Amino acid sequence: MNKYILLTKSNDIDISLFNDFLKDLLKNYELLTLNDYFLIKHQYQDDKELEDAINSYMFDVEINAKVFFGTYQNDAELDDELFVITKYFNNSLKDIFYDKKKLLSEYLTHDLDDFKSIVLKEYSNDFDMQNTLKVFFLNNMNVLKSSKDLYVHRNTLINKLDRFKEKTGYDPKDFKDAYLIYSLIK
Repeated sequence: MNKYILLTKSNDIDISLFNDFLKDLLKNYELLTLNDYFLIKHQYQDDKELEDAINSYMFDVEINAKVFFGTYQNDAELDDELFVITKYFNNSLKDIFYDKKKLLSEYLTHDLDDFKSIVLKEYSNDFDMQNTLKVFFLNNMNVLKSSKDLYVHRNTLINKLDRFKEKTGYDPKDFKDAYLIYSLIK
């Protein structure tokens, strides 16, 4: 399995010092410059150890950059992946280190807080309703199982879900609406 690291370019990065750091850290690597990124192809096995080393280096030389860890089978797959990753990998992200799952997760929830009060309306700060919805979604929208987990009668749960739909316009029993609601409350 081939691995790569994508590092956002920063005015703080001295490429010769960074290359020396990589020589000490990685036995076999290739450092490439892409538009706004540095791409490091490597075979290093321990991503956590590599993340710690890069984090220490960035802290020591005061580099402010974002780092993405990925894997690929061949160069064509890498080109396709880099096209997608660079489209979403920018300075608006919250953390320093990312992989595919973390990038996707943050992108899906990025700035959704702005929509929370618009979609959930009066339920945006209602812990009880949000908990009811979470239990319902985590039970695959199964009313009977959810009502047992919530210790309420199934009709009580159905009435709560119907009241939510009536007040917000979003139906937690409809998959598309449920996905949106769950994204806002998780």
